[in-house]
Amino acid sequence: MKSRRKEFNWRPLLSLLASLVIALVIGGIFMLASGHNPLHVYVLMFKGGFVGASNIMNSLQRATPLIFTSLAVLIGFRTGTFNMGVEGQLLLGAVAAAWAGFTFKGLPAWIHLPLSILTAMAAGALWALVPAVLKFKCRVNEIITTIMGNSIATFFTAYLANYPLRENPMAAKTPRVLTTARLPRLVTYSQVNWGLFIAVFCALLFWYLFRRTTFGYRMRMVGDNALFAEYVGINPTRVAFGGMLLSGALAGLAGGVEVLGVHYRFFDPFVVGLGFNGILIGWLGKGSPIGALLAALFYGGMQNGSLMVDMTTDVPRQLSDTVLAIVVFFMAAEGLFDFFKALRRRSKTLKTTKGEVTTSA
Repeated sequence: MKSRRKEFNWRPLLSLLASLVIALVIGGIFMLASGHNPLHVYVLMFKGGFVGASNIMNSLQRATPLIFTSLAVLIGFRTGTFNMGVEGQLLLGAVAAAWAGFTFKGLPAWIHLPLSILTAMAAGALWALVPAVLKFKCRVNEIITTIMGNSIATFFTAYLANYPLRENPMAAKTPRVLTTARLPRLVTYSQVNWGLFIAVFCALLFWYLFRRTTFGYRMRMVGDNALFAEYVGINPTRVAFGGMLLSGALAGLAGGVEVLGVHYRFFDPFVVGLGFNGILIGWLGKGSPIGALLAALFYGGMQNGSLMVDMTTDVPRQLSDTVLAIVVFFMAAEGLFDFFKALRRRSKTLKTTKGEVTTSA
């Protein structure tokens, strides 16, 4: 008896490619209306993101924090919580890593670097603890509290960089972290560092946990149906609470890697948008850690390519960012094809039913 091979489902891939083509066409219309050659811009954007060792390394550096933040968002989604405070947790993790990096002196690198990373993760988890307690103890919606937490974290870290942790009166920045607390660079001509390996390891680890372990099964069960999970003996509150803290720790790790591996200090204003982009990339990755990893690499390359277009042409940065946003939007919204297909089937069904009723009458 011949074994049946499971056929590969091409529909998601085709929908994704169709979404990309539509996005490129719409972006091209924007550029034509602005008097620019869209083909030339797209070629430059692709080369700037994915061609040449220097461009590839810079794209990987931009993708590294996005891998962490998208995983942080996915952990929350998998446990039935919506952590919209990744941006604020990242800022707290960044300033905590900077503080640990220049405060603890005389430590060997094998102690100082892990200590700084753990400090960043602890700061992110503690900032996520507040909305977690409010949600599970006071029944306060976590979407509201985490969004509000972003603003509080922005102003609080700005205060720290401007006053108690300020290195000199000329700029709002902390002292540089010591060399024993820095993540080594992979190459001399780029800021990409060992944080990339940590990010990839985290993505693979959570993929394995979700697919192969009881821990991941409990998280998936709580996220899919908390009532059924409770029925089979899983404590949904405990799992979701732990997922919220784990999500905050990953967001704090993203900020720590940015400080310890790229900038070597915290400054105000810090790199913005990493947390919010993580939400988008988590959605683009279709809820999978591996999908989030690939989506973050793609988005990092597109960001670096957009910067290359801005540096080498007279195309405004705002226009290239708009094109990038359109591309990502349509790729994330490729489920619209299923929606329109369902509407078409429903329309045909209604017409058939109406025809049958008319004939019988």
